Amino acid sequence: VEFFAANLTQVMGKDDKMRAFITDAKAHNIDLLPPQLGVSKWDFEVKSKNSIVLGLGMIKGLGKAIAPHLQDINVGNYSNIMELLINLPKEPTKQSVLKPLTSSGALDYFNIDRGQLYAAIPSIAKKLQAYRKKIDQGKEAKIPEIDFDSFEKWDINELLKAEKNTLSFYLSGHPLQGKGSLAISMGAMPIRNALELKQEANVALLGVVTNITVKGVKSGKNAGKKYARVLIEDEHAEIVCMVFTHLYNKVIDKLKYAEDISEPVLMIG
Repeated sequence: VEFFAANLTQVMGKDDKMRAFITDAKAHNIDLLPPQLGVSKWDFEVKSKNSIVLGLGMIKGLGKAIAPHLQDINVGNYSNIMELLINLPKEPTKQSVLKPLTSSGALDYFNIDRGQLYAAIPSIAKKLQAYRKKIDQGKEAKIPEIDFDSFEKWDINELLKAEKNTLSFYLSGHPLQGKGSLAISMGAMPIRNALELKQEANVALLGVVTNITVKGVKSGKNAGKKYARVLIEDEHAEIVCMVFTHLYNKVIDKLKYAEDISEPVLMIG
């Protein structure tokens, strides 16, 4: 476990290598846990003989200067999340910090649905500001309350997409998890197998769209027309697929929609 934790720390920010180590760790029955306040340091940490907790350094948008405020918190001392937040300095309670903390799962201790907590962040920020203003004025102030049930919960795809955007990979599952029979029925090849092909071949790939880059042809008969580089991934690997000009207008909206809702797509070529 220590070996995997050390290697995962070494490859932070290098998504391809990170994916390989994560896949290997899971193959060795090692659980990867979301970042946890009071447990996570900047690097990956061994939690038990078969689990590793993600480092705060994995959370996009979380500056290293913020980390010390989050590392030594005993969350068990607080009855609810608002009590915790009023006892933190102002910097780690800004919306720009609370959003990635929520998306990554770092605030899961309080058993609030991530979608409800994320949607409540603007309200939390306002109530914290009003609370601090009273304290600064020497007035008595009650711990702010938030009705989290008044906000919408995330479904599993929304949760996974938020994890992907914040941590660079899916942690709580994968949109293709349990869909192996679907891939087989469609004649789809695992992406890692396609990457190992030694010569050109027509293949079908089932994956989730994680990035679309649109470009324009600069010269030739197709000058001015658009094409796209589409990054798709399955549970083990990722690959770039090209959508050329003759197909672009027919499929681009469908691909963007699939990316938005983490819906699997079948790419053939």
